[in-house]
Amino acid sequence: MKRNVITAVIIFAALGSGLFAQYAELDIAEIKRPFDVEEGGVGFKPKCVIHNNTSSTVNAKVTCRIKDLETFEKVYEDVLANFPCHGGNTTAEFIKEFVPESGKDYNAWFRVEAPQTGDTKDKNFTTEGYEVTPYEMIEPTTGYPPFSPEAMFAEMLGIQTPDVVLHCKIEDTMDSSFLAVIYEDSLEARTFEPDEEYDAVFATVEDVPHAYLITFWATDAEGNNISDPPLQEFIITNAVAEKPSAGFGLETIEIYPDFCCINFSLTHSTTCEMSVYDAAGTRITELYSGNMGAGEHSVSWNLEDVSQGVYFLRLKMPTFESVRKVMIIH
Repeated sequence: MKRNVITAVIIFAALGSGLFAQYAELDIAEIKRPFDVEEGGVGFKPKCVIHNNTSSTVNAKVTCRIKDLETFEKVYEDVLANFPCHGGNTTAEFIKEFVPESGKDYNAWFRVEAPQTGDTKDKNFTTEGYEVTPYEMIEPTTGYPPFSPEAMFAEMLGIQTPDVVLHCKIEDTMDSSFLAVIYEDSLEARTFEPDEEYDAVFATVEDVPHAYLITFWATDAEGNNISDPPLQEFIITNAVAEKPSAGFGLETIEIYPDFCCINFSLTHSTTCEMSVYDAAGTRITELYSGNMGAGEHSVSWNLEDVSQGVYFLRLKMPTFESVRKVMIIH
């Protein structure tokens, strides 16, 4: 038996006393969904607008595929097998919903197919990540323990953010390894509503060193940092319990236009190390490391390539450490 196959869609129309044939052309005129930026974790149904250049309805196959641009894997596909494309513009909405992950980039590809006609169109889109950021530290105020670390956090993007974990840690800037973690606490996961502010209070700190760095930040359900930026404070207390009665420590600091002179005295010969740290706790230079005899000493710090700001001078010996805050203004 011979099978009939449709090889074209032809529309016949009357013109005066005769007929003329018009081929139907289907084009994807617009991608209506996804938007350029979608909300992570919130589902949507892809949509496109199909243009039919005739006045008659043509049934077509319409396909949508979505690809993850990081892995290049297909993460979504749906097909409208016999979709009626009416004359002019028709909006095709797919049945399946796609739920994008937050902080991702995707490509959405659409195709319309009918005998002798067809068209494709695609677009890239992205999803907003979450942002819950600490903006004000409330405790500690003096720096002395005991205290309960406290900071204000806010949802910054105007979207609901589930499973947010708030964190606080304290790092010892006087430890030999520098920035050794001596305290860390996390609160139970909670949902932040759009633009919500939250006062986070952490477990009590019983003891801290003379100089320490305290940090507040938030993570999402996958453990990714969502604070931009984390809140950090470098704290120096005036009390130095371990300071011996003999003459140790940074005594005077003289600042000149292009160098800084640090003066100190030692009552006996010892090994010592002097370093400079920026306000974030990063060591930027080592000024001296080695043995020094008893008496008065001076160490110079070249300021020619040093940016304006707050710095910390750290003098470290086997039995004692001293930290002084310095403001450099050019």
